[in-house]
Amino acid sequence: MKRWRWLLLSLLAGCRGLHEERVSERLLGRLLSQHLFQMTLSQLDLVMHSSRSDEQLRDCELCVTSVQPTTDGKMVYCLVSGMHTGCVLAHEVKPGQVSLIAIERPLPTSLARALWRFIEGPQVEEAADDPKRQATVAMLTSAEDNEFTGAWAFFANMGSSAILSLANPAIGFSAQGGVRRWFNYYLIGGAGLEVESMPFSSRPFSVIGTQFRAELSMWEERFRRTFNLPGVTFLMSVTPLFAFGSKPAIGARGVIGVQMLRLGNAWTPIRLEIGYQQLVVNGLTISGARAGLMVGF
Repeated sequence: MKRWRWLLLSLLAGCRGLHEERVSERLLGRLLSQHLFQMTLSQLDLVMHSSRSDEQLRDCELCVTSVQPTTDGKMVYCLVSGMHTGCVLAHEVKPGQVSLIAIERPLPTSLARALWRFIEGPQVEEAADDPKRQATVAMLTSAEDNEFTGAWAFFANMGSSAILSLANPAIGFSAQGGVRRWFNYYLIGGAGLEVESMPFSSRPFSVIGTQFRAELSMWEERFRRTFNLPGVTFLMSVTPLFAFGSKPAIGARGVIGVQMLRLGNAWTPIRLEIGYQQLVVNGLTISGARAGLMVGF
């Protein structure tokens, strides 16, 4: 029990850290957009062209992959730093003062730092690592958690499952559905009904159970356009079971797994799970490791 508690607390701490990283990106992006670089747009263009590369090199500290002038005299630079990419709009606000604004989404923290450091030198690290800014990130993260009002969603999956037992293996089909709710930016709770039929067993049987689940993910506002369904979640569930065979029986199973609806812009409605179940039905002990592969959301 202590190990599971430690694992859950570690995962929650990791999700909190990811949330703080997103808040840090927005804050650093805001600081970057408010900062005025003391140079002309032409001078900035020369600096950016010195790091021009037509390939997205993963070992680049900062590479400019494309330069595009706009019709109103501004410049768009697309950048790569390590595994991170992003684009900025450069605009000469006043003669000798240039502003950079991220396009479409905030720049990842490492990319924003690399860009700022490339233009103005290492002293930018002092501003990026300012303890006051770090305290502001923690404060904003807590404020967002407290202001989050929650969001309802649902889940539905169907597929195949197997009991990996040397004594009494079983293969069959399962389906599940229910409701889930976002409690904060990274924790989802839910409950639903699970039905399973095991026709490929020495003694076929079926089970039904009430599934209680907890999921860890990261909330994004774009989820509201898809019924609040998360992109990728790490899930844990416990299901009391009631079995139907020649004689009724009860049991339980515990499961951990991954539910993937989207990876990037690609739809991947897949659920992978492994776990353990304890069940005695039709005079047989159908217990052991369990694996499942499903499609759904």
